[in-house]
Amino acid sequence: MIATILGSVVGLASSVATIWAVLEVYTTAQRHPGMPIDRAARIAAAKYGIRF
Repeated sequence: MIATILGSVVGLASSVATIWAVLEVYTTAQRHPGMPIDRAARIAAAKYGIRF
């Protein structure tokens, strides 16, 4: 029972994180019209200390 609830919470958190990341990239791309998506993704990730 606890494992099922914990699994559901982790799955929900993962979904929320994915949606948040997509919105961050979208917002960055909207602020810089014409910017390639990969560049917008790098800028959005750098905001949280992620470098790739």
